[in-house]
Amino acid sequence: MRFLVLSLFTVLAFSSPVAAGPMTYAGSESADFINPVGGTSSDGGNHTLFLGTNNHAGIRWAGGISFSATQGVPIDLGDIYLWNGKPTNIPSQVTWRVNLNFSQPNTGLASFDFATPLSYNPTNQTLSATFTPGETASFTAANGTRYQLEIIGLADSIGAIGNINSTLVSQQSQENSTDVWGRLTSVDPAPQVPEPSALALGAIGLALAGFRRLRLCAQR
Repeated sequence: MRFLVLSLFTVLAFSSPVAAGPMTYAGSESADFINPVGGTSSDGGNHTLFLGTNNHAGIRWAGGISFSATQGVPIDLGDIYLWNGKPTNIPSQVTWRVNLNFSQPNTGLASFDFATPLSYNPTNQTLSATFTPGETASFTAANGTRYQLEIIGLADSIGAIGNINSTLVSQQSQENSTDVWGRLTSVDPAPQVPEPSALALGAIGLALAGFRRLRLCAQR
């Protein structure tokens, strides 16, 4: 009987439903500035877009080659560098395309496009780029998984997110930089709760075998 009780306890311990913890998504990341609206610009390579006549300004992304994200938790989407060389005729807006190549789970490349307004103030000679907090973009991966990414805003570190900014400003003849923060706000379909382990199935078999043995002993 003791064997049977222990076996049944094992079955219950391993086969009872357990709430799934937060899913961690991982892979590699990159980003580029594309689709300029109006003005003059040119591709500078290395995730850089030159702005204005004679390339007197530029905006550039730089980041790590990998990312790790938990749904709803802020993640660093890389550094933005804005160089102000007193440009003329810059685009009014560019698209910031964030590429997350998911390897965990292995759903492949997902690209998210965000509108990034640009402006140059000739009075104080400042150049600015805006990353709008709360803006979202969605992408459906090849396997049908739909991801949504939200922009939190600009901050030099995760500890400064409480004082989030939306606009990066560079003074004349200077380059300014900061980090862009975002978060995965939804993943559809959501990750599935793992099935009972093989150990649980084995415990069920042991419990049944023990119960049968007890019945045979009682009949003798």
